[in-house]
Amino acid sequence: MKIRDFGIFFIGVAVGCWAMKSIVDLRRAASPIERFIISANTVSYDDADDKPPEMSSPPTGDKSPKTSSPPAGETENFIRGDIRDAFNKLATSAGIKLIMSDRVQGFITTNLDHLTPREEIEVIANAQGLMVDEGKNGVIYIKAPEEKAQEPREHGYVTLKNARAADIKNLLRSQLWSGVEPQVDARTNTIFFIEDRSHVDAIRKFLELVDRPGDWRPPNQL
Repeated sequence: MKIRDFGIFFIGVAVGCWAMKSIVDLRRAASPIERFIISANTVSYDDADDKPPEMSSPPTGDKSPKTSSPPAGETENFIRGDIRDAFNKLATSAGIKLIMSDRVQGFITTNLDHLTPREEIEVIANAQGLMVDEGKNGVIYIKAPEEKAQEPREHGYVTLKNARAADIKNLLRSQLWSGVEPQVDARTNTIFFIEDRSHVDAIRKFLELVDRPGDWRPPNQL
């Protein structure tokens, strides 16, 4: 190597060393913000774990369609639904105490409107040929017609205070499921009946209704 070339090489190395020393001194003396600006274009990330976290877009909310059951007390419709599930759902929505016979089976499809759960239960039961009885404490019984013939019967009587027992005898007969002719004691104004056990309470309520005070007359005298 010639002496001139060696001198040029030596000068280049010296200038490079001076430049690197100046940059190091500048970064040491600079504030944190200035050091960040100086090194912004020289930082590299060789390890994915050292990379700054990526900004995620804010949640936009669940836009999937939502379905809800009708509010309690409103009419519900079923498409080939199990009849036992339908009765249970209607009873639960209205707080009705319900007991179903094991013989209540099948599927239903309904398209009803403006009915309470209790009314819908009776409509479905009638359409399927089932019997709906109301027992003590407001319990509803649903059973097959053939089970009615096996149900025990009870004797009952009500002494009327306002209506005449003889006048409502025929009306009472039309309400009895047993088909047994009611009897009247005109002296005490008492009417006697024999009825299926599950329907006795309903007959008593019926007699209380027709015995209300006022100008009540039986239908054949209206």
